[in-house]
Amino acid sequence: MSIRDFLLELPPEFDAIRPFLIASPSEPFIRVDAGEPRLRVKHPQDDRLPRRASKIGGLPYFPKSADYPRDESGIPLVLLAQIDCAEVPIIPNFDFPDRGLLQFYIYPDPAFSFQDDKHRVLYFPETDIADNELLQDFSFIKIGRPSFAEKIRPLSFAVEDAPFWQTHSQEFLDQLKERFDREFVDNWFDWMLVEHYDKTSSPPANKLGGYPCPRGEVDDLVLGGMAEEAAAEGREVERLLLEFEHPDNISLAVYFFIQNSDLRSRHFDRVLVQCVY
Repeated sequence: MSIRDFLLELPPEFDAIRPFLIASPSEPFIRVDAGEPRLRVKHPQDDRLPRRASKIGGLPYFPKSADYPRDESGIPLVLLAQIDCAEVPIIPNFDFPDRGLLQFYIYPDPAFSFQDDKHRVLYFPETDIADNELLQDFSFIKIGRPSFAEKIRPLSFAVEDAPFWQTHSQEFLDQLKERFDREFVDNWFDWMLVEHYDKTSSPPANKLGGYPCPRGEVDDLVLGGMAEEAAAEGREVERLLLEFEHPDNISLAVYFFIQNSDLRSRHFDRVLVQCVY
């Protein structure tokens, strides 16, 4: 639900909070929409989508001259998502590539993908290699269960804003308590829980950029664990690159984090991954 639509539905008894909501900052992000599965597959080789398409799972655009991503023991990683960067809209303060293909690979069992050797992000700035120079045989890949890749889905993208009360709920609550009496705040949250929980409790879970939807161990990262670690090591803190929730299992999600400087320079070899399983 957009902030505008939410304000239109705000009951008159909460008019006192309307200026506060309007003045609250919002966090733009790129919503990633997964279409209906084109095919349930036993193997990525069954992919019928175009090789350069934005999609979940399936066959990646992969030159024969490149080394396919594997973990330290030689197990091939599985394509989570491929994104045609030219299709992704621009948002402020998120220097996403405007051309080429960005690919996200994870371990066949997603629960282990947080380990350094069990995920990879590859960027191909040029995609004009002839099809006969692309890797064709992917029979060496094994899909685990549960997997993001067992249903191949096309992807599309749209800009959306996450309101402050979604991305910083505790800080928002603290500010409400400073401005309004307890009865007003209690009534507000009762209305939110009863009428709007499903629409406004958290931002969409599939996104590029923006603020991560906290769940499981990611709560600690969102609340500052990642920032504290970066400060202790004297480096730039990571920001959300991609958040992806399993289309059929909302308890399974994977997050990719990157430093802004690496995103600007198109260096994707230091991406951090967190999985919630």
